[in-house]
Amino acid sequence: MPLLLVLALLRRSATALIALLLPTAVWLNLFGGLVADKSAPAATCPSPPTT
Repeated sequence: MPLLLVLALLRRSATALIALLLPTAVWLNLFGGLVADKSAPAATCPSPPTT
């Protein structure tokens, strides 16, 4: 991905830059918290009930 960013900047193509940054921004908005948040427990399944 950084290669595409460098190429877009070298060519100074606004379309290429937008085409790269827009999906990246959307992905980070949706999934960035999952990647950055290491304090959450690894398993999100509830524990089985104890009897």
